[in-house]
Amino acid sequence: MQDPNDRWYIDMPWNGNRGNLEMVCVADDLLSFLDTEKKHRVEIEVVTSEI
Repeated sequence: MQDPNDRWYIDMPWNGNRGNLEMVCVADDLLSFLDTEKKHRVEIEVVTSEI
């Protein structure tokens, strides 16, 4: 989820400091690139594999 200051955060249940959920350098660039509909939100599904 992107805030009004263009910072990206993981959207998950969390009781701690929101700053701990901020995306690290370059990850925010990738999320902005993936946000093709400019909804300030990107959903990513992670699938594990044992290849």
